[in-house]
Parts: sequence; structure tokens; C-alpha cells
Amino acid sequence: NFVISGNYIGGSQANAGGSAMTYNGNVNQTYHGIYLSTLAAGKNQVTGNFIRNISLNHGTTANPMLFVGIYDVNGNNKIDNNTIGGSGAGTGISISSTYTAGSAAYGIYCLAGTDTISNDTIAGISLSNTTGIVGFTGIFTLVSTGSPTIEISGNTIAKISAAYTGGTAGGYVRGIYTTGTTTAGIRKILNNSIYELST
Repeated sequence: NFVISGNYIGGSQANAGGSAMTYNGNVNQTYHGIYLSTLAAGKNQVTGNFIRNISLNHGTTANPMLFVGIYDVNGNNKIDNNTIGGSGAGTGISISSTYTAGSAAYGIYCLAGTDTISNDTIAGISLSNTTGIVGFTGIFTLVSTGSPTIEISGNTIAKISAAYTGGTAGGYVRGIYTTGTTTAGIRKILNNSIYELST
């Protein structure tokens, strides 16, 4: 079992302060703030982390998945009280790309497992693309095996923008997006606050 807690990811100084952590490059890359891949039966907690003050500049060969704040591959996990981005000075995340195909970014991405995602804040994130479509999802869950229960509650997703000028229609900004089959278990989505999303 893992506990990932109290980490600051981003910036150029302690506590993700100073100038932005900056990545430039025409490479096939995805940025993961926290990447959790454990045994399917594992019980893990990701709590009280800050991922902020980051500037990503992707080129024409960028990966379609540009950024994931917290990537949860599997397990029985609790993801709570984390902050991805922010609305104050020096806390936001900016992501730009000239990737010609559709590209996307995510605050929290859960691939499989039984998860509780609660009291997280995802805010102050801006995306731009001058040649292709760009999209953002605050919390995304994809479950294709087993019958897990997913609870998404008490989260704040706010002040997110995704601007694209060169692509055809199809860009998006989503607060919470969950998928699955008729046998994929229960989804509890309640008491979340989502506002100021724009394309």
C-alpha cells in the first residue's frame, strides 16, 4: 500500500514557488504530475499534494494526451484534498501545442479500480492549440473490467479554458466524465462545484 502525501510538484523553488516549471520541445511526451500503478487489490491514498506553476509547450509531434495531474492506473484508491493548478498568482498551469490531431489534458485520470475522488481542486488551467483540436477533462474515469464502485464528491473544478484556432469543431472542456458498461458498477457523483469552463 502507498501513501503519496504533501508533495509540491512544479515551479522552480520550494513549495512549487518561483518561476514556472517549464518544458519545451517537439517531442512525443505526456506530463504526469503523479502516476500511480499498483496491484489491483492495493489500497492506496493520494492526499494533500500540490501540482501547480507549470508551463508546457508541445510541438507538432506531441502525444495526444498532453498532461495528467494525477494518473491512477488501478487499485482501490482514495484521491483526496489535492490541488492541481490554482487561481492565485504563480499557481496556474498553461499548456500549448501545435499538434495537428486532437490533443487533451486531464486533472485526474482513473483507468481502473475502485476509487474515491473527493475534495480535490482543479483550477486555473489554460490550453491552447493553433493547428488542432484541444480538450480538457477535470476528472475522468474509465472502467472496463470488474464491477467497482466509483465515488466523486466534493470536488471543485473551475477557471479552465481550452482555446483552439486552427482545428475543426470538436474541442471541449468537461468537468467530470465517466464511462463504463452496464456491469461496471455504481457511480456516485455528488456535491461537486464546477464553474467558469470555456472554449
